[in-house]
Amino acid sequence: MNKLPIRTLLVIFMAIALTVVTLAAAFVNISQFSRFYYSQTETELLPNALGRLGEEVRSEINRPILLSTALSQNSFLHEWTRQADTSSSLHQQSVDFLASYGAQNEADAVFWVSALDQRYYTQNGFFKEMSAQDSRDSWFFDFMNSDESVQLNIDPDEQSGALTLFVNTRVEDPETGQPLAAAGLGFDVTEISQMVAERQLGERGYIFLVDQQNHVIAHSDNGFIGRALADISDYQPLAEFVGQQAQGFRQQRVTIGGEEVYVGVTDVDGTGLNVVGIFPVSEVSSEINAVSAWALLVSLLLAVGFVVASIFFANNLSKKIRRVGDQLLSMSGDGGDLTVRLDDSANNELGHLAKGFNAIIGTIGNMVENIKESQALMKKDIDTIGDLTGRTADATNEQGEQTDQVATAINEMGQTVADISSIANRTADNSESALTEVTQTSQSMSETSTAMHSLNELINNTQQTIAEFAAQAEAIDGVVEVINNISEQTNLLALNAAIEAARAGEQGRGFSVVADEVRTLAQRTKTSTAEIQEQVAQLQALAAKSTKAIQQGSEDTETVTQLTERSAQSLKQVEAAFQQISDGNHQVATATEEQSSVVEHVNQSAHAIRESALEINDNLKQQRASMRHLSELADHMNALVSQFKV
Repeated sequence: MNKLPIRTLLVIFMAIALTVVTLAAAFVNISQFSRFYYSQTETELLPNALGRLGEEVRSEINRPILLSTALSQNSFLHEWTRQADTSSSLHQQSVDFLASYGAQNEADAVFWVSALDQRYYTQNGFFKEMSAQDSRDSWFFDFMNSDESVQLNIDPDEQSGALTLFVNTRVEDPETGQPLAAAGLGFDVTEISQMVAERQLGERGYIFLVDQQNHVIAHSDNGFIGRALADISDYQPLAEFVGQQAQGFRQQRVTIGGEEVYVGVTDVDGTGLNVVGIFPVSEVSSEINAVSAWALLVSLLLAVGFVVASIFFANNLSKKIRRVGDQLLSMSGDGGDLTVRLDDSANNELGHLAKGFNAIIGTIGNMVENIKESQALMKKDIDTIGDLTGRTADATNEQGEQTDQVATAINEMGQTVADISSIANRTADNSESALTEVTQTSQSMSETSTAMHSLNELINNTQQTIAEFAAQAEAIDGVVEVINNISEQTNLLALNAAIEAARAGEQGRGFSVVADEVRTLAQRTKTSTAEIQEQVAQLQALAAKSTKAIQQGSEDTETVTQLTERSAQSLKQVEAAFQQISDGNHQVATATEEQSSVVEHVNQSAHAIRESALEINDNLKQQRASMRHLSELADHMNALVSQFKV
C-alpha cells in the first residue's frame, strides 16, 4: 500500500467509497420502496379497491332493497293475505298489483309468499304452494324462522331458469307482530357480474362477490356463480376466512393453486354481501424487482460517472502535489537553505499549503537562529552545572558523615526513652495499686460512717427509753406514797379499833386481835413502801446517770461520725489525686512509647537520609558524566545547526 502513488490510492479510495455509498443508497431506497409497496398493497390498494366496489354494489342493490321494503309495507297486500280468499275481487287486484309493480320497476321477478297458507304468488299469479319437504323451498321457512328483516339470495328463477338476485323482505302483521309473508323483487345479476368482472387488481388480481351463505353471486368466471366457496377447490382455503361475520376490511395471506396471494374482504354495509379481492404476492415482488433493477442500474451508472470524475480530479491534484515535491527536493539539495520559498501564488488549497509551508520554513529559520544562540548559552550553563555538581558531591559526603552521627545520637536517645517508658509504666502500676487501696479504705470509711449513724440513732432511742423509765419510776413513787398514807391511816384505824376493843372488854377481845393483825399489816406495808421508795430512788439515780452517760455517748458518736465523714471526704480527694496521678503516669507512659516510636521512625529516616545521600552521591557522579556527554552533544548540535543557511 505504501508503494502505490497517492493518485492511485486516491482513485481507488474514491471509487470504492462512491460505489459503496451509491449501492448502499440504492439498497436503502429499494428496501424502503419494498416496505412502502407492500404496505401500500395491504393498506391502500386492496382496501380502497374493495371499498369502492362495495359502495358501487351497495348503490346497485340499494334500489331493489328499497323497492322490496316498500312492497312489504303495502297495507292492501296485508289485508289480502289475512283474508286468504282466492275468489274475492281483492285477490285478483292484488295479483294485478304485483304484475304492475314489477313492470314499473323493471324487475325480473316479483313474489309474495303467504306465511299463513304458504301460497307463492308472482307477477304471473299463483305459482305454487310452499313445502317444508322441498329443498328448493327451504329458503322461505329458514327466513321466516330467522330474525332478519332483509335477506339477499342468488338462485336460478324457477320460472325462467335465469340466475337472479332475490331481495327477500320479511312482512309482519302491524297489529300482532307475527310473520305475515315474505315479499320481494328479483333482478338479473348480469349487470352486477359485469361490473365486478371489469374490475382488476394489477395485472392478474381480480374481485368477486359472495352472499351470506358464501355463495358466489358475481365473478369474472361465470362458472363460479351460484357455487359455494367450500365447493370450489381453489377457494376452499378462503371459505372460513370469508365467511366470518365481521364488519370493515380484513385481509390475510393464503395459498391458492400453489401461489401465495393476498386475500382482502370487506362487507357491503346493510346487504350481508362480501366483496372479496385476490391479489398475487408475486406481482408485488415482480414490480419491486423491476424497480430494484432500474435503481441498481442507475446507481452503477452514477458510480461509474463519479469514478471517472475522481480519476480526472486525482490526476490534476497529483500533478500539483508533484510540483510542490520537486520544489521541496530542490530546497533540500541546496544544503539546507532555509531562505528558499515555495510558489504560493495559486488561489487554491495547494497555494494555501505553500503559504503555510513558507510560514513554517520562516519559523524554522528563526528557531535555528535562536537555537544557535541558545546552544552557546547552554554550553556555558553545562560547564557551570558541572562545577556545581562537584561541589554538591562533596557536600553530600559531609552530609552523610553528619547523618551517621545523628543516627548514633538518636539510637542513644531511643534507649533513654525506652528506660523512661519502663519506669513510667511501673509507676503507673504502683499508682493503680495505691488507688485500689485508697478506694477500698474510702469504701470502709463510708460503711463506718453509716454504722455510726445507726449507733447514734440507737443511743437516742435508748435515752428516750430511759427517760420513759424515769417517768414510770416517779409514777411508782407517787403510788408508794399513796400506799404509805393508806398504811398510816390503817394503823391509826387499827389503834382506834384496839382502844375501842379494850373498852368493850371480853366482847371486844376478838375485834382487838383483828385490830392487832391489821396494825401489824399496816406496819409491814409501811416498811415495804419505804423499801420500795428507796429502790425507786436508786433506780431514778441510775436512770439519771444512764441518761447523762447516753447523752455523752451520743455527743461522742456524733463527733466520731463527723470525723468519719471528714476522713471519707479526705480519702475521696486522695482517691481523685491518685486517679490523676495514675492517669498522668499512663499518659506519660503512652507519650513515652509514642516518643520511642517517633525516635525509631526518626532513626529509620536518618538511615534513609544516609542511603539517599549515598544514592545522591552516585547520581551526582552519573550526572557529572552526563554533563560531559551533554557538552559533547552541544558541540555536535552546534555543528549541525551551522549547516543551515538563514
